[in-house]
Amino acid sequence: MVRSKKILSNSSAEKLHEHSTESFVNPGILNYIFEDLPLILILINKDGRVENINRATSIALGKEKKDSIGLLGGELFGCMNSLTGEGCGKNRECSECTVRNSVMYTFETGENIYKKEGELEIMTNGQSVTLHFLISTILIQQNNEPMVLLTAEDITEQKLSEKVLKESEIKYKELADSLPQTVFETDLQGNLTFVNRQAFEMFGYTQADFVKGLTVYQTLIPDDLDRAKLNLENVVRGDDRRSNEYTALRKDGSTFPVSIYPSRIVHNDRTIGIRGILVDIAERKQVEDAMFHAKLVAEAANHAKTEFFTNMSHELRTPLNSIIGFSQLLNTNPSGNLNEKETKYAYNIMTSGKHLLNIINDILDVSKIESGKSELVCEKFSLPSFIRDVEDTIKYLADKKNIEICNQFHSENIEVYADRLRMKQILYNLLSNSLKFTPENGCI
Repeated sequence: MVRSKKILSNSSAEKLHEHSTESFVNPGILNYIFEDLPLILILINKDGRVENINRATSIALGKEKKDSIGLLGGELFGCMNSLTGEGCGKNRECSECTVRNSVMYTFETGENIYKKEGELEIMTNGQSVTLHFLISTILIQQNNEPMVLLTAEDITEQKLSEKVLKESEIKYKELADSLPQTVFETDLQGNLTFVNRQAFEMFGYTQADFVKGLTVYQTLIPDDLDRAKLNLENVVRGDDRRSNEYTALRKDGSTFPVSIYPSRIVHNDRTIGIRGILVDIAERKQVEDAMFHAKLVAEAANHAKTEFFTNMSHELRTPLNSIIGFSQLLNTNPSGNLNEKETKYAYNIMTSGKHLLNIINDILDVSKIESGKSELVCEKFSLPSFIRDVEDTIKYLADKKNIEICNQFHSENIEVYADRLRMKQILYNLLSNSLKFTPENGCI
């Protein structure tokens, strides 16, 4: 047998098959490439027995050529049925054997078979293993006898990889379908290549619409398209992975606000598309609008309160100052016609009026502080006189508990520069607390 010094690729075998325009192939061409072709090549006679195998077959199946000649196909491959059953071709499973049926078909019809997928369950190291092949057959003549050249490409690893990938895809789809958000994938042109179940419910499209072809840009309003394309281009370049908000467009024309969280799909260090999650933010937007409305209502209420206190400042203080002024006048008994009890009543009216004025001032001051409009009004005034005024204001409350107010401030020539009203409120509050927690007949 003439051996080729050049190892031929799978494409060489395919070309050999393509050039087979007749049922019989020139054996000279076959002999030239047979031995060194890196594919499983087995020459089988009309009795189904091995006439020859090449080097790749010996390596793949672990059988020397001299030990392989004369074996049936199942025996050569180590098919489990041929080893444990009635023998190759005599078991119930043999009727479904792609290897056997392909060889028989070519013998019976003279037609060649090209890359038909099949599998064999073999025994290796005491364990059952399923091998996957792509089977091709060619009818040839050798020594005036019909022979079938069987080519088998082992695709077991490819099948296992496809199985793992398929299982991974199924798990990914199941996970994506369980999410309440839309999960999608696109190519670099924005064509949708995958969407989960939620996408159909959210946008109103069907599986048939998806099969016909949809782009991610069909799911957005026209006003958002330029911005969306720019943002996705940035994602492809790896410059931007932030979420962006858009107005989504359903199949029926209705719209709703969404936020899209995109990322790149990278394969072999090359970006091939975009994967993302699309979240319906209509409820969040509604909450943000309840909150904005509440803010406006609160601001309006606060403004109304400020207006109220501003008006009350004049409406309450004016008559109250008049009451305090006249009660002070009565307390001095300028005409001398008031008895001691009446003078005391006038004094009570004066002190109570001043106390009420202080309360009103406190309320108005709190309002000003809340609105950020409270201001200090500073002036020069006599400190001793100021202290005596506060003492007179608080004296009525002290007398009720028979508490003595001890003013030990003797200097009359001290002036201060301060907000007179604020200082009075501070000192009045301090003295009021002192009166509250000082027992009767005490002294402050």
